[in-house]
Amino acid sequence: KSETIKKYLEFCARFHNYSFSNQILILLQCPDATHVAGFRTWQKMGRSIRKGSTAISILAPVTYKREKETKDENGDSIEDMEEENIVRYFRPVCVFDINQTMGDKPVPSADIKITGDSHQRLLQPILNHIHTLGITTRFSEKPLGSALGYTTPSKLIVVDSTLSVNQQIETLLHELAHQTLQHLSNENNPHLSREE
Repeated sequence: KSETIKKYLEFCARFHNYSFSNQILILLQCPDATHVAGFRTWQKMGRSIRKGSTAISILAPVTYKREKETKDENGDSIEDMEEENIVRYFRPVCVFDINQTMGDKPVPSADIKITGDSHQRLLQPILNHIHTLGITTRFSEKPLGSALGYTTPSKLIVVDSTLSVNQQIETLLHELAHQTLQHLSNENNPHLSREE
């Protein structure tokens, strides 16, 4: 599993860190986007854009280099000039989400289910602690869709009972963090804060 996570992190490291403004543009145009890159970046990763895919438009800076005078600690000019990049303007560029690409190799994923029951001894103390905080827990026999668990503003944590004990513990702690940090949805849509 650590090798799988390592491959996933190496994969993610190849992506550009987009500005907040570009993240908003991506969200508005493709709300389900997960990994976004330009045409050439996808090519370098051995992936091609699916025919008919609609590009996501973001803004890229157009820069020029300018020599910048540098000074020593006394304020005297130093002969070596530094270059600095100055943004002249922004232009629209096209990027694509990973779901708009295809390739021979499967894309690394961090979606790893935890197996086993080696931490069984921790389950009851964790449940006890959650209950002392005034939070109710329930293990659902019904499928929760793609969610492993969820939490509601009425201080209820629901966990899929078919999960391994170790996964149940991880999910309980994840949902407890949502309760503690108040990352909660409204009562009518509890699944907005679910762990997937």
